[in-house]
Amino acid sequence: MNKKEAGSGDTWAKAWVNDRSARFHPMFEKNFNGNADKCGLSGKEGADDATYTLIIKTVFTEPGFNVGVTRKNAYINMVVDLVETANP
Repeated sequence: MNKKEAGSGDTWAKAWVNDRSARFHPMFEKNFNGNADKCGLSGKEGADDATYTLIIKTVFTEPGFNVGVTRKNAYINMVVDLVETANP
C-alpha cells in the first residue's frame, strides 16, 4: 500500500495492531461469554482471581470478504490451553 500512497500501508498496519485491543478482544470476550453462559461459565481478560485461565494463541486469521456475488466469512484458527491460574 505504501507504493501506491506513501504512508498508507503504515497507517493500515498500525490500525490492524490497535484493533486487537480496541475491537477484537472485546468482541471475542462478548461472544465467548454469550456461549459460555449456557454452561454456567464466564470469562474476563485479566481476572487474576479466576480458578482457571484460558491461554489463546491465534495461528491463522481469515478476515473474510464480500465482493459482488462472492463472499467468505471471517474466521480464526487458534490453539487454546486451559490451565490453573495459580499454577500454569
